[in-house]
Amino acid sequence: WGASRLPSRLTILNAIPAGDWTILETVGDAALKDGSPYKNCYCMLWHVSGSKINYFIEYNDSQLAMEKLYGWKALN
Repeated sequence: WGASRLPSRLTILNAIPAGDWTILETVGDAALKDGSPYKNCYCMLWHVSGSKINYFIEYNDSQLAMEKLYGWKALN
């Protein structure tokens, strides 16, 4: 993404197969353009038929992303 510098790394913590579905728990590590670290957690759901991925969705800590990438603060 535009707010980061490469390289970034995605580490798989857990992989849970469930028929045609796979759920991945991951952690991403990157550096922002100012050099500060950016580490977010992700949950990824993959649906595979044969050798084709036909569905993918990713969830992350969106509050952390908005704060680190765009400087937005959550309202209390």
